[in-house]
Order: sequence, then C-alpha cells, then structure tokens
Amino acid sequence: MSDASGILIGVDIGSTACKVQAVGADGVHLALASALTPWEDTPKGRQLDPEVLFEQLMRAIHKVAGAHTVLGIGVTGFAESGVIVDRAGKPVAPILPWYDQHGSDTVSRIEAVMGTRGFAGLTGLPLNLKPSIMKFEWFMHEVAPRTFWSRWMNVPEWFAYRLTGVMATEPSLASRTGIFDVVEKREAEDLLACVGAPSGLFSELRHAGESWGVVTGAYARLAGATVTVCGMDHLSAGVGVGATGQANLLDSCGTGEALIRRLPAMNITRATLVKAVEQEIAVGRDIFSG
Repeated sequence: MSDASGILIGVDIGSTACKVQAVGADGVHLALASALTPWEDTPKGRQLDPEVLFEQLMRAIHKVAGAHTVLGIGVTGFAESGVIVDRAGKPVAPILPWYDQHGSDTVSRIEAVMGTRGFAGLTGLPLNLKPSIMKFEWFMHEVAPRTFWSRWMNVPEWFAYRLTGVMATEPSLASRTGIFDVVEKREAEDLLACVGAPSGLFSELRHAGESWGVVTGAYARLAGATVTVCGMDHLSAGVGVGATGQANLLDSCGTGEALIRRLPAMNITRATLVKAVEQEIAVGRDIFSG
C-alpha cells in the first residue's frame, strides 16, 4: 500500500481492551494493535483518566499507521460511560465504567418522581444503575459541582472531539445515557432536573458516518484525516458481520453481551417502549438514521 492511496483507521474503545486497526482504502487489513484499557482501581472505585486513555489510543494509531497517509478515522466503543467537560472543553471528572455501582440513591429518586414506566417511556431503558445519569449525582457531590459542567460526551464522541475540536452527540450512544428522549431524539430535561444536573449537556446530533470534522494541526501526523463516530460498539459489530437487516438477530459478546435486532423507528411509541422494557428489552436509536 503506497502513501498516495492512503489508509483508514478503526478505533474500538473497549471495556477490557482498546483495539486499533489499519486497512487500505480497499478495505484490506494492514495492521492491528491492542492494549488493555488503562483503568485505575481507587478507593472510590474503578476509574479512567480521559487523557491517559487519549494518549494510549494515539500511540496505537501511530503504531498501525506507520508511514502511510491517514485518510479517515472511525471510532466506536462502549456506551454509558462518558466525559464531563467544562466551558474550556477540559475534563472535570474521570470516566466510570458502565458496570460501576454508584447511583442507588438516584435510581430511588427517579422512581419516586417518574416511576419505572415513566423512565422507560422516555428513555427506552430499565431503571437500574447502568445508564449514565445514575452517576451524575455522585459526580456532582464527589468530583465536580454542577457549576463546572458544560457538556457530556460519550467516550467515542470525546475522542473525536479531542482530534477535531468538534462536539457532537451520536444517537445510539445517547440512547444509553438515560438523559435522551429516544422518541423525540432530544435531551430529556425533566430527568436532568430530577437529579439536579444542568441541562444542555448534549451537543448537536450527528449520526454514525457523518463527519465530525478533520484532525487538527495539533496532531501533525494525522492532520486533515476525516473523523467520524461509528456509534455503540454492539451496533457497529453488526455492520462488520453483515447483521443489519430486520430479520437478523445479532449476539454481540465482549466484556458484556447483547442481543441486537433492528426495527423501523416509525413503529416506536412511548407505549411500545414501556412494553418492551417490561419484557426486559431495551430500545434505543440505531447507528442508521430511521
């Protein structure tokens, strides 16, 4: 593969390990790098420094890119976890894993105010510790007061932001936060108010495959490469194995396991969401629009 033809980079930010692959413009595999996700076990639980993660991913990208020209970078990764940034775009809190157990008081608060059906009808999610919102009160009380908060970015979105300087919200990742109205495709302000978090945490919506911009000159080796967020990792995996039709049922198994099926958005109502969640089925937006 010559420099003139260029290469594409795929980044998968996983709960256990991060993987970075280089392929030619023709899709042929060139190189793969993998490293354990650099979690740190602290007295307050398992945490991840956003900047440490960024540096690890950049080392892996440089390793697989070699001397080739990088044309584009696509980023997928685990959901529920994210980065809170201030008005300057700097992280003010660590990343918590999706399996973190903080938030039982928040679950009880939302149940008392909205009920499990009210939460399900907005978010398409069961009321448990997994959605991002359940960690917000802990963040505000233990790490960074709400006055420091400007935006919330899911981890793949944050990595794209670090490369391009562009903040945007991808719907499939937003669907796992517990602050996203999956019917109306907007921030659920009533839920944020319920836990005392500030509103306006999401940026404009961009679907997987849309450009987040190009890598800035701050990273000269990659400058000019187009960046996109590919959405939630389980959904991206479906593309990789061709399980994208309504007749397909995908068993995506990494650190966590998910059974995935795609359905037309036109058939989804709040009543549908409640009924699905009561049958232990979570519903969220796909990486494909509609």
